[in-house]
Amino acid sequence: MTEFALVLPIAVLILGLAATGGQMLVSAIDLTQAARAAVIQDQADYNGNNPAAQLGDAQTAAAAEMGIHSLACNANGSSIPLGCAAVVDYPDPKSGQHLVEVRLWQSITPFIPIIPSITVSAQATEAS
Repeated sequence: MTEFALVLPIAVLILGLAATGGQMLVSAIDLTQAARAAVIQDQADYNGNNPAAQLGDAQTAAAAEMGIHSLACNANGSSIPLGCAAVVDYPDPKSGQHLVEVRLWQSITPFIPIIPSITVSAQATEAS
């Protein structure tokens, strides 16, 4: 009984860390796929004149890829419950091509209450 009482907390901690690691891995894979979908959608919509529409389309594509209804940011770019999509358009200094970079991040709550929330992020960049 004493050995069980000594080993149980350590075993629960190890299982909780393993579950949190798996949760982070699945979230990272989902965010990477969503970032790629957002970049593809943004490149398809690129016209250089309406960045707000590009951001909206990229967020919609990312949300659809992640299987959620919407994905948005507030004005300062911090994460709203499920995550955020930030789209940056800029010219490549070397080639002069137009580049689109999409960054997604999501805060997850781990299974172990000792660890605070963890932010997982993904980024995709593509030239037009």
